[in-house]
Amino acid sequence: MESAAQFVIIENPSIFERLSAELRHQKRSDISLMCSEGQPNQCVWQLLRRVDKTNTQMWYCGDFDPEGLQMAQRMLRRCPGLKLWHYEVQDYVKALSNKSFNARRRRILESCGCGELAAIQSRMLQDQRCGHQEKLLEDYLKFDFQ
Repeated sequence: MESAAQFVIIENPSIFERLSAELRHQKRSDISLMCSEGQPNQCVWQLLRRVDKTNTQMWYCGDFDPEGLQMAQRMLRRCPGLKLWHYEVQDYVKALSNKSFNARRRRILESCGCGELAAIQSRMLQDQRCGHQEKLLEDYLKFDFQ
């Protein structure tokens, strides 16, 4: 049985602010948000370990760039109950920007070997472009966890 409580880890601070404002507007208390702003520190990891042991479903959403994929992989490895939210190939395509990545960042992307991220990794290596969460804001605002 899945819990009604949702805990969402968001990489991007501007997306976090917008979703927080919407949850306040809707007076929703069944969804908690946390902004990781890239690389979480030890306090964040400790909190995530504790939440992961509860009956709260954890979700992660981040940018589609080499560092974002690397962080998604780290989150999946350290939080066994975590699920990805709007982090599929179709989301990447929707989030595409004109920003490409250099050889150093390509190596970061190539090092992401997590099975759940393989399709996104492959598509990113093919396209050689980043995708940004801002283009998915309307999808996030639906709060459609599945």
